[in-house]
Amino acid sequence: MVGTLLRLQLKLSWRAVRRNVGILIALAIGGLYALGFVLAAVAGLTLLRGQPVSLAGVVTTLGFALVTVAWPMVTLLVAGMDQTLDPGRFALFPVRARQLMPGLLAVSQIGVGGLITLALAAGQVVTWSRAPGPLVFSVLALLVGVPTCVLLARTLASFFSAAFNRRRWRDVAALILGLFGLGVGVAIQLLQRTIMDHRHELASTLQPAATVLGWTPLAWAWSMPWEAAHGLWWVAALKLVLSVAFAVVLWKVWERQLDLALVSPLLTGGDGTKVRPDSRLDRLFPDSPAGAVAARSLRYWRRDPRHLMVLVSVFAVPFLMAFPMLINPELGGVHRVSTTLYPIGGMVMMAGLTVSTEIVYDGSALWMHVTSGLRGMDDRWGRVLAVLCILGPIALVSATAFLTLSGQWAWAPAVYGGMIGAVGAGMGVGSLAGAVWQYAAPPPGQNAFGRTSGGGMVGLFLTLVCMVGTLIISLPFIGPLLVSLDRPSLVWLVAVIGALLGPVYTWLGVVFGGMVLDRTWPEVLKRVTYQG
Repeated sequence: MVGTLLRLQLKLSWRAVRRNVGILIALAIGGLYALGFVLAAVAGLTLLRGQPVSLAGVVTTLGFALVTVAWPMVTLLVAGMDQTLDPGRFALFPVRARQLMPGLLAVSQIGVGGLITLALAAGQVVTWSRAPGPLVFSVLALLVGVPTCVLLARTLASFFSAAFNRRRWRDVAALILGLFGLGVGVAIQLLQRTIMDHRHELASTLQPAATVLGWTPLAWAWSMPWEAAHGLWWVAALKLVLSVAFAVVLWKVWERQLDLALVSPLLTGGDGTKVRPDSRLDRLFPDSPAGAVAARSLRYWRRDPRHLMVLVSVFAVPFLMAFPMLINPELGGVHRVSTTLYPIGGMVMMAGLTVSTEIVYDGSALWMHVTSGLRGMDDRWGRVLAVLCILGPIALVSATAFLTLSGQWAWAPAVYGGMIGAVGAGMGVGSLAGAVWQYAAPPPGQNAFGRTSGGGMVGLFLTLVCMVGTLIISLPFIGPLLVSLDRPSLVWLVAVIGALLGPVYTWLGVVFGGMVLDRTWPEVLKRVTYQG
């Protein structure tokens, strides 16, 4: 069964890559980034072989505990669980969960994340090859720790997916996961601050935290070589038993969730709502095809938990970017003029991504646009209008909040003008990028953390394109904005440039994105239709 599932995964993945040039480009770029990261990390782990045992133990324990946490975090919040071999597809076959699980585990292991984790685990084997005892336990750490990462991601994804099947839990779970992801970002910044403050005695500063973390399920396996290097063989053996027991518990929980998926492949029947002939939302937009698209998209922002996660991110990103100002007094504090730039930076990062995924979240419902003969430009304008109803108030509130926080109201024209430019640039880039690159996302009620083969890489590539593209075309007003920090006379010039260029960028993105959609409607519908 393992060999059959591996061959099936490879064939389906290759078919998806061969039919979609966007996926191929995304995989190539993502593979190069991953290769560079792995080579640098393995080189660092190799250099640790000649360092003191305390430093090697702290770095490997903390680092691989972070890797273990990253597996479910990346799976749930970024890339998604690969649903090419969705268990629901095997519901009509006479197979049980225990027959599928070894193959599904192997499939996860040959993915990008699995190969990266395996390479890093091999690097820590080199780190502990300084003596036979630690070497043996480092190999055991690889054999136990790597599957534990995959099992933890699979188990948590199954658990949260089951919770998301109930409408009343979707919004709450999405909000909790979004806030948890932002909390991790804050924690990483605090860790960086601690490292910078105590960089000369890093090992002694972080050793208590690494010691405590070594007695948690996240690092039972990875801290075994450290204990063996100190001659604490019984402690290393105890952690081996605990790590194996933790993996067994995860295996049993995953098996139970998988058994449920095999007997109930239809996760939900949807939610019924009363249909009204008219609403205030319909009267908000013009009586036109673009207005109809905008009204429907805006309804999805309330009903789809995926949009709620985006909303939390858009609102919190500027404050997360400004967090180093609060914990680093030497940066000048929040009362500097540069503090007013954070809401603009947040919009540069998030605006394009927000509008580009609108067509992806439609899924198979996009057939209405295709069969009705809707012009691509009308689709693009409708998406932009809906997103502006969300981002517009957020942009205004965040800009005003940062101006109030810094007290630099003299730069208000530049900040508001730059915000108009950033939002407009994001709308333009997102409208064009969303028309060129798409992927299939699970519809609401299905596995909220699933993705099709290659969909995670395309999503990451689309994120990169939107952020970098928005930043590049925003330079004509971001450049003068930075100069105006020292030359207040340029404040009104920045306001005029941003207010003029923003709408122009939006119009260009809508026009060219609409032209792309007019030529590729059938292909777009095929790409966004979820096959789970």
